[in-house]
Amino acid sequence: MERDEFLSAIENSDGTFLVAEADEKIVGFMYANRGDVERGPQTKWACLVYLVVRPEYRKKGVAQELYDACVKELKNHGITNVYGWASSESDGSIMKFLKKQGFDEGHKYIWMDKEI
Repeated sequence: MERDEFLSAIENSDGTFLVAEADEKIVGFMYANRGDVERGPQTKWACLVYLVVRPEYRKKGVAQELYDACVKELKNHGITNVYGWASSESDGSIMKFLKKQGFDEGHKYIWMDKEI
Protein backbone atom coordinates (compact mmCIF):
# COMPACT_ATOMS: atom_id res chain seq x y z
CA MET A 1 0.00 0.00 0.00
CA GLU A 2 1.50 3.28 -1.04
CA ARG A 3 1.73 6.20 1.38
CA ASP A 4 -0.90 8.34 -0.40
CA GLU A 5 -3.37 5.47 -0.46
CA PHE A 6 -2.72 4.72 3.22
CA LEU A 7 -3.30 8.36 4.24
CA SER A 8 -6.43 8.53 2.09
CA ALA A 9 -7.80 5.37 3.71
CA ILE A 10 -7.28 6.73 7.22
CA GLU A 11 -9.02 10.00 6.35
CA ASN A 12 -11.89 8.52 4.28
CA SER A 13 -15.20 9.35 5.99
CA ASP A 14 -16.75 6.36 4.16
CA GLY A 15 -14.01 4.06 5.36
CA THR A 16 -13.58 1.72 8.28
CA PHE A 17 -9.91 1.58 9.25
CA LEU A 18 -8.89 -0.65 12.16
CA VAL A 19 -5.48 -1.29 13.69
CA ALA A 20 -4.26 -4.30 15.69
CA GLU A 21 -1.60 -3.79 18.31
CA ALA A 22 0.54 -6.23 20.28
CA ASP A 23 3.77 -5.86 22.19
CA GLU A 24 3.34 -2.06 22.01
CA LYS A 25 3.49 -1.97 18.20
CA ILE A 26 1.12 -2.10 15.25
CA VAL A 27 0.95 -5.68 14.00
CA GLY A 28 -1.84 -5.37 11.46
CA PHE A 29 -4.63 -3.30 9.98
CA MET A 30 -7.84 -3.67 8.02
CA TYR A 31 -9.50 -1.16 5.74
CA ALA A 32 -12.99 -1.38 4.24
CA ASN A 33 -14.61 1.23 2.00
CA ARG A 34 -18.33 1.76 2.69
CA GLY A 35 -18.76 4.14 -0.25
CA ASP A 36 -19.67 1.64 -2.96
CA VAL A 37 -22.49 3.57 -4.63
CA GLU A 38 -22.44 1.55 -7.86
CA ARG A 39 -24.47 -1.30 -6.40
CA GLY A 40 -28.27 -1.49 -6.26
CA PRO A 41 -30.44 0.63 -3.92
CA GLN A 42 -31.75 -2.35 -1.94
CA THR A 43 -28.38 -3.33 -0.51
CA LYS A 44 -25.47 -1.40 0.93
CA TRP A 45 -22.09 -2.79 -0.04
CA ALA A 46 -18.61 -2.36 1.38
CA CYS A 47 -15.35 -3.48 -0.15
CA LEU A 48 -12.76 -5.13 2.08
CA VAL A 49 -9.76 -3.40 0.57
CA TYR A 50 -6.86 -4.37 2.83
CA LEU A 51 -6.20 -6.93 5.53
CA VAL A 52 -2.54 -6.91 6.55
CA VAL A 53 -0.84 -8.76 9.40
CA ARG A 54 2.90 -8.84 10.04
CA PRO A 55 4.24 -12.32 9.18
CA GLU A 56 5.39 -13.04 12.72
CA TYR A 57 1.83 -12.41 14.04
CA ARG A 58 -0.02 -14.54 11.49
CA LYS A 59 -1.89 -17.67 12.58
CA LYS A 60 -2.49 -16.06 16.00
CA GLY A 61 -6.04 -14.78 15.47
CA VAL A 62 -5.10 -11.18 14.59
CA ALA A 63 -6.78 -11.28 11.16
CA GLN A 64 -9.90 -12.86 12.65
CA GLU A 65 -10.15 -10.17 15.34
CA LEU A 66 -9.74 -7.41 12.75
CA TYR A 67 -12.31 -9.01 10.46
CA ASP A 68 -14.87 -9.52 13.23
CA ALA A 69 -14.48 -5.93 14.47
CA CYS A 70 -14.72 -4.63 10.90
CA VAL A 71 -17.92 -6.55 10.14
CA LYS A 72 -19.47 -5.28 13.38
CA GLU A 73 -18.58 -1.70 12.46
CA LEU A 74 -19.90 -2.15 8.91
CA LYS A 75 -23.21 -3.46 10.24
CA ASN A 76 -23.40 -0.42 12.54
CA HIS A 77 -23.24 1.71 9.38
CA GLY A 78 -26.07 -0.23 7.72
CA ILE A 79 -23.89 -2.30 5.40
CA THR A 80 -25.66 -5.47 4.25
CA ASN A 81 -23.06 -7.05 1.95
CA VAL A 82 -19.28 -7.15 1.63
CA TYR A 83 -16.89 -8.20 -1.08
CA GLY A 84 -13.14 -8.41 -1.16
CA TRP A 85 -10.25 -8.55 -3.56
CA ALA A 86 -7.55 -11.19 -3.33
CA SER A 87 -4.40 -11.01 -5.39
CA SER A 88 -3.78 -14.10 -7.48
CA GLU A 89 -0.08 -13.26 -7.19
CA SER A 90 -0.06 -13.78 -3.41
CA ASP A 91 0.58 -17.00 -1.54
CA GLY A 92 -3.17 -17.65 -1.39
CA SER A 93 -3.55 -17.00 2.33
CA ILE A 94 -6.04 -14.14 1.95
CA MET A 95 -8.19 -16.28 -0.36
CA LYS A 96 -8.17 -19.07 2.22
CA PHE A 97 -9.05 -16.59 4.97
CA LEU A 98 -11.98 -15.10 3.03
CA LYS A 99 -13.31 -18.56 2.14
CA LYS A 100 -13.14 -19.45 5.85
CA GLN A 101 -15.36 -16.40 6.50
CA GLY A 102 -17.95 -17.73 4.03
CA PHE A 103 -16.95 -15.81 0.92
CA ASP A 104 -17.42 -17.49 -2.44
CA GLU A 105 -15.18 -16.88 -5.42
CA GLY A 106 -16.84 -14.31 -7.63
CA HIS A 107 -15.89 -12.69 -10.87
CA LYS A 108 -12.29 -12.83 -12.01
CA TYR A 109 -10.62 -9.70 -13.31
CA ILE A 110 -7.21 -8.58 -14.41
CA TRP A 111 -6.13 -5.36 -12.74
CA MET A 112 -4.58 -3.03 -15.29
CA ASP A 113 -2.99 0.31 -14.53
CA LYS A 114 -0.87 2.98 -16.09
CA GLU A 115 0.81 6.08 -14.78
CA ILE A 116 -0.12 9.13 -16.85
